[in-house]
Amino acid sequence: VVLGAARTAVMSGERGSPKPPDLSRLEELEKHVKQQSGQIEKQNEQIEKQNEQIRALQAAVRGLQAATDTRRQGEASTDIVADDGKEASALELDAVKVQGDKPVEGEGEGSGDAADDDDAGVSLEANVWDAFLAVVVSHSRYGAFTCCEYAMLVILFILNACLQGLFLLAIGRTMSGTPFSSDTTKAMLFHRLADYHHLDRADLAHMQTRAEMLCNGDVHSRLSGTWDDVSTYLQVDSEGASVSGQVVSLIAISIWTLVTSKEVSRTCELIQAVLVLPSRGGGETDLSGGVGTVSELRLLDKACALLLVLAPRLVTAGLLMTIGSYWLACTSNVSDLILNACALEIVKDMDELLFESLMTKRAQGTIEQIKIGAPKVALGSDPSGSEAPAGSRSSLCSLLASPRMAQVVMVFRFCFVIAAVCLFNMVFLDPIVADINEARRVTCTGPRDFVYAEHPNTLLPLFAELDQTEEDTNAMRCFYAAKYDMLLMRASFDPLYSDRNETLIELVAGTHATCSDKPGMAAASGEVPCPSYKLSIVQDALKEDDFAGSRFCQDEEIMLTVFRLTCLNDYFTNTFPGLSHLSDTLTCAEVYANGLCTCSGHECEPTDDYTMPDGLMWNYNLADALRRICPQSCGACDSVAAAEAIPSSPGSGAEDGGNSSQQGPPIPSEGNSSQQGPQSGSENGSNTSNTNGAGSSTNGTSSGANGTSNGPPQQPSDGGR
Repeated sequence: VVLGAARTAVMSGERGSPKPPDLSRLEELEKHVKQQSGQIEKQNEQIEKQNEQIRALQAAVRGLQAATDTRRQGEASTDIVADDGKEASALELDAVKVQGDKPVEGEGEGSGDAADDDDAGVSLEANVWDAFLAVVVSHSRYGAFTCCEYAMLVILFILNACLQGLFLLAIGRTMSGTPFSSDTTKAMLFHRLADYHHLDRADLAHMQTRAEMLCNGDVHSRLSGTWDDVSTYLQVDSEGASVSGQVVSLIAISIWTLVTSKEVSRTCELIQAVLVLPSRGGGETDLSGGVGTVSELRLLDKACALLLVLAPRLVTAGLLMTIGSYWLACTSNVSDLILNACALEIVKDMDELLFESLMTKRAQGTIEQIKIGAPKVALGSDPSGSEAPAGSRSSLCSLLASPRMAQVVMVFRFCFVIAAVCLFNMVFLDPIVADINEARRVTCTGPRDFVYAEHPNTLLPLFAELDQTEEDTNAMRCFYAAKYDMLLMRASFDPLYSDRNETLIELVAGTHATCSDKPGMAAASGEVPCPSYKLSIVQDALKEDDFAGSRFCQDEEIMLTVFRLTCLNDYFTNTFPGLSHLSDTLTCAEVYANGLCTCSGHECEPTDDYTMPDGLMWNYNLADALRRICPQSCGACDSVAAAEAIPSSPGSGAEDGGNSSQQGPPIPSEGNSSQQGPQSGSENGSNTSNTNGAGSSTNGTSSGANGTSNGPPQQPSDGGR
């Protein structure tokens, strides 16, 4: 182009002037043009090489970004770049930097940061904290968000701070705290001694105090629920491999510390990114469209970002870590640890839940495209206009972004988590475990086999030990078991120590047709004295001072039947064989006739000899119990004399069948259709004399599917409980 212009000028000069053309001038111009053309060609070649190098660097950067989440992972990032090939490193070292129109050979020093420029800064995330930070650091307030979105962000920021603050306050003041304080353990000890060792609360059928039953898991009460938590937490008497509650709590605290330390690290990264930003006058940082990197901030904006957003966020994360760990340490119920940990996670993610649930998709996408950080100073000059080494960045940024610093940060994070877990274990968990051990000590340690009652004279405690090997104790165990079996029958449940008998259950409940509704009138009316009356009659019985001379002094045949069936269970006859004498004793008259309620015709005394004719021992307490059950027959009532002795084998044989039937309460076997009175006759309809001292009666029989059966139901085959 230059050469053509020169020729045109020469030719125009030839036409306008008679002077000859200056050929030397033209040759100089041609020579200069050729030199410029050669330089341009060299520059084009260098530019093409640079383009190839740039494309190779871009490929290396893309591989680096795909292999790691962030550039700040130091040595890991360096290893990944090395794995992408040595060619990328060589290209970085030989990179050419262009300044103005002059190509300048890269000196290699600092050129390794070329791949890092694309990742300079900390990317924001879709949550309330980061979104509000973007609003604070952006000078053009409505550049990244609309006016409505900006107002919603302010509301969500306040709402998130209030919700997290209120939850932390609730945990610290109401939801946490040691479950077994000194006052609590004192109350547990008093409850155990005053209630669970009282004689009235003991299980005399099995010779166990209520405290022993509590520690064996046989009691359902508030204290038993507390003991279940304590024993599960401490793995008391656990068999096989087990993990104590302290270990589970320590694991939960460690996991929660790791979760919250991630939030603390994230906040510290944002604080670092804001602090290292250069403070340049008052230039605008326009984030219109939400895309860009905040590379400089005014001092006022830095102060607002640190004081209004990052400092509260860091304090909240630290409080979540501390108070949450304390809450987990105070959880004595192991199964509640998972629920409490989930609740803490929801509180931690409150900012993300609010932002993702209420903000628009455009705002969420906008936040994720914004970065905060100071990129490398480009083109060899600092933004203020002064000369700077090409490709250099500030010394602080270079130090923080170096792989060695990344390794230091990694080690610091690891040490911080370990130190925090150890501190929480020592300050929070160890005192809680000590309190739980104290709760175990006051609940189920020390002697548990003693009972007490108030001394009738001094009103101070009078103690006794429940000894299962003592003969007098074993003799009366079936008596106390019969009391509970009667309660089961009255509630229509199966008795523990005998087979279920519907007729006996009706008699105990007072719903049988033969039951007498008035005490003392059963013998005269031919009815059975069932242990169930109207409330007014029961209240009169309780108020009676002279029971022996009252109408309530009568033989309780139904009580005797339940007592007899219970005591003949193998569980009791194995511990006291003398109970086998009840096998041929069906009525109160037979109790007297067999000498089970008297001693040589008079009331028994503790000093009497209780050796039976067959060599088995009887017991004073059993004789006294039977005398109370059968007061009429045993001569304990003032108005009725003792029954005369009857043959040891009562009953009459049937002449036509040769069978004999024993007399007893009307409790036929299951399936019988006949309802029997106090006595039962033989199948031929003959009358049998009544020997229980309550008069005589004639019992009719009716045919049924199973015939008529006399006597109590069959004993259970097993002797277990």
